[in-house]
Amino acid sequence: MKAKRSIKALRSVCVVTLMMLLTAQACQAQTYRTERLRQIAAALSLRLPTDLKSEADLGTVANRGGKEIYATTNAYGEVSHIGYRLFAPELVAHYQNEPLFHFIERYLLELDLRIDGKTADVRMDVDQVVFTRGTTAILRTLTPTTNFSFDMEEIRNRFYRLTWTFGSENKDVSLVIPANCQLIIGANAVELEQMAVRDIQRAVAMSRKDILERWAEAKGFRGEHALVLDGGAYMSRYIRGDLYVSEAEGRNHPICTSSQPMQSVSNLMLTGIADKEFPLALTMNRYGGKRDQLNVTLSQYIAFCLAEGCKLYFGVKKQTDTELTGALFAYNQRFAYTHLLDVTFPLSLLSGQSGERIRCMAYVYIPTKLLDDRLFTQDFSRVEQ
Repeated sequence: MKAKRSIKALRSVCVVTLMMLLTAQACQAQTYRTERLRQIAAALSLRLPTDLKSEADLGTVANRGGKEIYATTNAYGEVSHIGYRLFAPELVAHYQNEPLFHFIERYLLELDLRIDGKTADVRMDVDQVVFTRGTTAILRTLTPTTNFSFDMEEIRNRFYRLTWTFGSENKDVSLVIPANCQLIIGANAVELEQMAVRDIQRAVAMSRKDILERWAEAKGFRGEHALVLDGGAYMSRYIRGDLYVSEAEGRNHPICTSSQPMQSVSNLMLTGIADKEFPLALTMNRYGGKRDQLNVTLSQYIAFCLAEGCKLYFGVKKQTDTELTGALFAYNQRFAYTHLLDVTFPLSLLSGQSGERIRCMAYVYIPTKLLDDRLFTQDFSRVEQ
């Protein structure tokens, strides 16, 4: 009898082990945007199709405690979101901040699954996510059809305060979320850098119309050398988003000529718009002294930044007869980070010569609060207008 029980127990262990292996293989067969999403999929034993379409809502992929869990993919066909289905698409579209709403849906699921082994209270204390009114249990009852009024307050570079009012004081919820890109995206600094390396290389150049949309309503003023479309400043009056244009046939054309190098290079670094592609010799400076060498184009790097919702600003440091040095800042206000690109631009490229590349050093996902003020106050000079 003991031998039979032992064989039965062994079979049970084997079945459980096999199930775990199959689940792990199913998760590995998919491409997940982050390691956190892969962990969530494994915890839920998700088995998604292998031929995922890009920009797709995969529908309900699991159910936990009576709550639907859904998943979506991004432009690259990666699983980019897994979470409770809480918000109507119309609400998300109105506030134009999908990553924040996705974070709430994913974060509540993470708390329930205890992905990192921590209780909900401990995890929220570490993340500095605070309920000033209400609880996770109330928020978890939301569905896309729930009737409530909603308010979102953004304290720039610091936090979001979101408030749901249900008509009953006992059900109202107020939640404070730090404007922290690592928290909201669900990836640490090292993984964010790895994601940037991936995304820059597969970014697709945006259309001229979409890029110039930023200056559609910009105030224009006449400078000594060009019409200037005011694009604002970032941290310094010399680090600007201004576009220098010439007027022809009733249209504004970004200046790109060897006779006006400062304006031309500034325009190129903000837009990438030109009659040809400008190649980059891009070095990614990563944690631990690691560096990646990427051969991409300027328009790819710009597309990467704009796709994340960053605004671009360029500052000129120095110009010689042969090159111009400066820095491109891609600032994401919503999640308080900046991509910094140190630039050395060979001026021969403006004359149509080939064989050289724009030499760049990139530092990505820098929390705005960690940027040294001296970075914005030294070495930059005024672009002639």
